[in-house]
Amino acid sequence: MITCEHCGKEFSSSKSLEQHHSSKHPSLELKVPAIAVREEVKRSKERRRSHSRTRGNLGFGRIALIGLIAAAAVAVGYLVVTHPSTFSSPSAESFWIGKQAPTFTLPVVNGSTFSLSNYYGKGDVLLYFNEGLTCSPCLQQAIDLNKDYQSFRALNITIVAITTDSQASLAQWAQINGLTHVLVLSDQNLSVDKLYNTLGGNVSMMAGTRAGHTFVLVNPSGTVKWRVDYGPGTMYVQDSDLISSVTKALA
Repeated sequence: MITCEHCGKEFSSSKSLEQHHSSKHPSLELKVPAIAVREEVKRSKERRRSHSRTRGNLGFGRIALIGLIAAAAVAVGYLVVTHPSTFSSPSAESFWIGKQAPTFTLPVVNGSTFSLSNYYGKGDVLLYFNEGLTCSPCLQQAIDLNKDYQSFRALNITIVAITTDSQASLAQWAQINGLTHVLVLSDQNLSVDKLYNTLGGNVSMMAGTRAGHTFVLVNPSGTVKWRVDYGPGTMYVQDSDLISSVTKALA
């Protein structure tokens, strides 16, 4: 505290003393004790150092928080980019393997009909459930499967693509793209999609109305040998990966 030598009133700072002196003792000389000035300067420096430390700690906290957020973003990106199978449904896969595949009959776009039971004892059938005409990657998948037809035939596999589009619209698309080896089926009333559980939100982006991106391999005895639900995160799979997977399943 600083005491006014003229009236004895105490003040917490020299500035307060100056204001008091100018208003109460304007004609008298102002004297501020040197020790008081040194103490005030010391307190001011301490306040500045304390403020600086606080700001530094807050800055470090912000940096640490930003670092944690960035690390989390990288981890999520890694899962999404390098592990598309994260979007698959392992529970569906484990349920179906070894089970008897539901039999069905559907119209083919060429005007004939396809019955799964007709292939019992003759060869394997790869069912490809997909979104159809609303999904460009899905259509490209069917086109590429048609191009790699010989690779699948070498494994005695018949490829069957199943969508919920009308037979007429599918027939036009198949003719334009030359799908002569892949059998394209119309499941417009969703009956077969429901049998194979391909409409759920865990496998499809258009849950309840269109399938995701599901492959089911049925052997000559009608048993499911392999199933993978790539949707809703993946709408295209390299044929080489599919051939490798079905080859392992058949072995």
